[in-house]
Amino acid sequence: MNLSIIIVNYNTKNLTLACIGSVVKSKPKVSYEVIVVDNGSDEKLSNSKDYRLIENKGNLGFAKAVNQGIKTAKGKHILLLNSDTRVQKGSIDQLYEFAVSHPDAGMVGPRLTNKDGSTQSSAYHFPTLFGAIREFWFDEKNVYEKYSPGEKIEVKVDALVMAAVLITPKALEKVGLLDEKYFMYFEDLDYARRLKKSGLKVYYYSKSIVDHIHGASGKDLVEKGNQWRRLIPSSKIYHGVLMHSLINFVLWSGQKLGGLIPILLLILLIVPTFYKLSQPGFFPMHDDLQAFRVYEMEKCFVDFQIPCRWVPDAGYQYGYPQFNYYPPLPYYIGAGLHRVGIQYIDTVKILFIAGYILSAITMYMLASTLFKSSWIGVVVGALYTYIPYKAVEVYVRGALSEFWAQIFFPLIFWTIYKLMRNGKMKYLLWLGVSIAFLATTHVLMTVIFIPVAGIWAIYWLYREKWKNFGKIIWSGILGFSLSAFFILPVIFERKFAHVDSLLSGYFDYRQHFVSLYKLFISREWGYGSSGFPNEKLNLSLGIIQWVVGIGAVLLALTKFKKDKRTSILALLLSGITLGSIFMMHMKSSFIWAKLPFLWYMQFPWRFLAISIFLLCLLTGFFIHFSGRFKYVLGIIIIVASIALNLLFFVPKDWLNITDAEKFSGQSWEKQLTISIFDYLPIYGVLPPWSKAPELPEVLEGNVKFLEYKKGSDYQTGRLDVSKDSVVRLPLFDFPGMVVKVDGKVIPHINNNCTNERYCRGLITFNIPQHMQRTIKFLVKHKFLLIVVLLTIPTFFRMLRPGIYSMQDYHAFRQYEFNQCVKAGQIPCRWAPDAGLGYGVPLFNFYGQFAYAIGEGYILLGGQVIDSIKFLFILSLLGSSVAMYFLAKHIWKDNLSALVSTTLYLYAPYRAVNVWVRGALPEAFSFILFPLILLAVEKKSLSWFSLLLSLLIITHNLSLIMFLPILGLWIIYRKYWKAFGGGVVSLLLSAFYVLPVIFESKYVSLSNIVFGYFDYKAHFISLYQIFISRYWGYGGSTWGTGDELSLSVGILQWAVPLLALIFILIKRKIRESTTFLILVGTGLFYAFLTHSRSIFFWIHVPGMAYIQFPWRFLGMVTFSFTLASGYLIGMFKNRMKIMIAVLTVLTAVILSVSFFREDKWLKINDNDLFTGDEWTNQKTASIGDYWPNFGHAIPKVPSDGTYINYFPGWIGATPDENGLIPSEGVVFTDTPIRKVGNMVSLIALILVIATILKNKRKKV
Repeated sequence: MNLSIIIVNYNTKNLTLACIGSVVKSKPKVSYEVIVVDNGSDEKLSNSKDYRLIENKGNLGFAKAVNQGIKTAKGKHILLLNSDTRVQKGSIDQLYEFAVSHPDAGMVGPRLTNKDGSTQSSAYHFPTLFGAIREFWFDEKNVYEKYSPGEKIEVKVDALVMAAVLITPKALEKVGLLDEKYFMYFEDLDYARRLKKSGLKVYYYSKSIVDHIHGASGKDLVEKGNQWRRLIPSSKIYHGVLMHSLINFVLWSGQKLGGLIPILLLILLIVPTFYKLSQPGFFPMHDDLQAFRVYEMEKCFVDFQIPCRWVPDAGYQYGYPQFNYYPPLPYYIGAGLHRVGIQYIDTVKILFIAGYILSAITMYMLASTLFKSSWIGVVVGALYTYIPYKAVEVYVRGALSEFWAQIFFPLIFWTIYKLMRNGKMKYLLWLGVSIAFLATTHVLMTVIFIPVAGIWAIYWLYREKWKNFGKIIWSGILGFSLSAFFILPVIFERKFAHVDSLLSGYFDYRQHFVSLYKLFISREWGYGSSGFPNEKLNLSLGIIQWVVGIGAVLLALTKFKKDKRTSILALLLSGITLGSIFMMHMKSSFIWAKLPFLWYMQFPWRFLAISIFLLCLLTGFFIHFSGRFKYVLGIIIIVASIALNLLFFVPKDWLNITDAEKFSGQSWEKQLTISIFDYLPIYGVLPPWSKAPELPEVLEGNVKFLEYKKGSDYQTGRLDVSKDSVVRLPLFDFPGMVVKVDGKVIPHINNNCTNERYCRGLITFNIPQHMQRTIKFLVKHKFLLIVVLLTIPTFFRMLRPGIYSMQDYHAFRQYEFNQCVKAGQIPCRWAPDAGLGYGVPLFNFYGQFAYAIGEGYILLGGQVIDSIKFLFILSLLGSSVAMYFLAKHIWKDNLSALVSTTLYLYAPYRAVNVWVRGALPEAFSFILFPLILLAVEKKSLSWFSLLLSLLIITHNLSLIMFLPILGLWIIYRKYWKAFGGGVVSLLLSAFYVLPVIFESKYVSLSNIVFGYFDYKAHFISLYQIFISRYWGYGGSTWGTGDELSLSVGILQWAVPLLALIFILIKRKIRESTTFLILVGTGLFYAFLTHSRSIFFWIHVPGMAYIQFPWRFLGMVTFSFTLASGYLIGMFKNRMKIMIAVLTVLTAVILSVSFFREDKWLKINDNDLFTGDEWTNQKTASIGDYWPNFGHAIPKVPSDGTYINYFPGWIGATPDENGLIPSEGVVFTDTPIRKVGNMVSLIALILVIATILKNKRKKV
């Protein structure tokens, strides 16, 4: 007999019989017998002709039972089958024939399959501690656990599971029986290990297939929750107790901690770079202002100067605009750490430690993701830390911001990669935030890194066929927006500070190029400065880093055919690396000379940050290309980099000091004057020669200071002024400075240099005689950043591909406007695709300003649907900023302005306009309402005329609704010239107004005032206006059953009501005229939304065109929210701040949930402007502005042969249906339009000339 089939049974009677049945049914050609060894099962098997039964009284274990069968077997070959297997036809013969044909075979296993036919993992590598670490710590698959050898027919493996294996006679001869020390499990690994020692092989043969119900044969050995415990005794026998414990720890920790293990290992590896920073005290460094900057930032926090701009102690305590130009992010974090009780000097050390850890982790994230290997991530992360320049940045230069910038290089690369590969919104946001973090950490690093990141993005865009190009643009916009509070002043307010000191003398870039020897070979180390050879400042790329980088290039060339994409990327990065290295060498001086913005880099060797980042990333390619040697090479690289560079990570000295010593005595004096030339306000000729006095100087007159207090952004006091006096503050003047006497802003100068060696540009002002005066200087708080940040939740959900469902069709209108521009039709009049392709004169009557802005977005390469989202975002941002400036001007208080702005933004009706109705022109009008009133406030006739004309061509209905408050405001401010400005605005908008007036007779207007649009069907109740919190995405209906929110907002009316109560209690009616006017107009507008006002609608001409009385909610919102700021001014100090913050937070919480879509449509322009969707848009509002020349409104689209006639079409005469051929005709302007165009153009030229003339006068 050739084959004995052995099956061990333990309480699996039915499975065993089914297994035997499959053997019999398969009809093997080889002579065989079946032996069943029963291990004391409860349910006994009976004897059968199909098998021979061996019965044990108890469970002897799998190995001993198998050996019993082998000892009684008659066949030369032994086939072991678990009771939960089913052999397929021919599989036994295939295994037998393979074993016979391979003399070196000791054991052969088939392909095991699941019920669904999928292949089970059935092969092992011999389990080792190293294998466990690779799989459970570094997530490398198929090195410890079972695996499937793949689709090859025959594969040599280390071991196979014994669910189905054939043991050859040679194996029985050389190795013998299974080891009976193993009760269950590990007997397969043990036998395979003994086979290997004997020189025999273990084969996996995939042509032979056996079905396996995995785990069923041993499921009753231990209760389900503790089945893992069955492995422990056998594992201890196989590995030994010590090795079992180590492996078990690796498995346990890997399963519990998962991906954290490599990160923890990486942190452990880099601890030697920063452990010296953990001791008490501080260390000297070149830039010894780090603790000082945190100290100054803390003062900003205390005074609520956020974002921080002005630091009071710099410049010998005359104050400098330090954080207007110096990146603030690390110091915000440092100040936050101090707020929880950590010393200033300790916060600096913590920030340096965090820089080491976070940069290593972000580099790990990039490398492990890019190469799909946690091990490569650990190696690259460690190498990115153990590099001389990282020691120089901390222990020599103390360049905190530059050091922190290196956290964000890998993070930006990682987010770009993730965004390009899967396009998820979270990565768009991460990328935007990462860019903002880098920009607010170190501007110069941002300047030189963005081109590198751009190349990286272009590579992945090309790889992914440019599918996420728009998301990259959006993330860039987001990054710029988040950092605009810092970036814009750096760009536009640089002229207000002396920056020449940053470019001359020691900081002249020409003194700081680096030689090739210093970059590649030198191991010198010193704590001196750049440009002085004897100081031995190490400016090395790192020997290990560049050697391995060259290795990566060589391997990329050798692997080019096999792995072309990865090789190209490696070569691309190596090219960028060479470019960054070149920029540090003298040979690149011609580039520096041609690009003046590079001069602000000061030290060409700052490009080291780029070079080392890319070299370390190239190390990842080197290890990736190394294949099975990656662990050995990785360990060598880590050990070598630590050995070569560890000694650099030590300070020159260690000072056992505390904050008290750091900020007192000579140390404090030194910090007040370090870098005293940097950021000196432009009005000062030179820095101050001595410390600022505690009190202001009295240059003329007689002033006694009763109280005087200094803060980060203010100096305030009470003065006894016995005669007219001139006072000079111990403070540099700078844009944004305001001086108030008795609460009123007074003018000041900065060029009174009496008793000075040279003019320092200090704030000087005249103060009239008065027994007691209260003066206050302040830097205008940049609350604008808070306004912008508050706006983000209202449009955050738009930053996704696609567009949301809305009730109006603005993408279609924008598309039609784009067709106008392409055809050269400016101003736009005709929409060729509207009216089912017959065309209508849409923009002859419909406000087009918003679409003109959107066209600019399209001309820059954006999609039409993205231009609509852009316009809505602009409407929300623009209206917030406009309201902020108006409210601040009226209430003379930033917190009041912030409250008015927040309530204006978070009004429910604003969400309805944007997210439900999609009423773009109406939403855009909310920008212009505050700006027009601000122009009245400032008595700027030119701007008033221009802005009012923009409102006319944006939404003429909004103009009609706005006129009552505008007229009242003009009268209240007695600015009679504004009525003339109204005439000028009509002239500016004549190109639109004249056709609306004189050509309306050519179109049907009945569709926009009757039926659904009859105003009588759309009055709303008081409950809806003031109380209801209902929210829906439906339409307006007769009565109170509207399916959308028509509320002014509870807080929007409650705040002015509360202010009104306070006014009545305090009897300050006369002082509250402005507030009362706003509340009165708001109530009037609210009245117009109610059915009680119907007499007004009937008798006032043109009111019917407003269609929906609830449209006046926009004006109610405007009036009430502007009035709301008055309440904040009634409080003082901390109570004022508390009330303002509480109001803002409540407004956001109450309404933020409204600013979201009903449905999000994942479509692009191609989807929107083709097929049924395109047809739907062409029929939208088909009756609006339909030419009334005889053609009835169609029900089917035009075939393109005929179009509607309208005055302006020349080249054909309309037929009886009012149609003309589409070929051979040209659309041009009628005489009335030409007159309007000419009048508008002349008026615009005159207004612009007036604005420029007034500007020159001011200068």
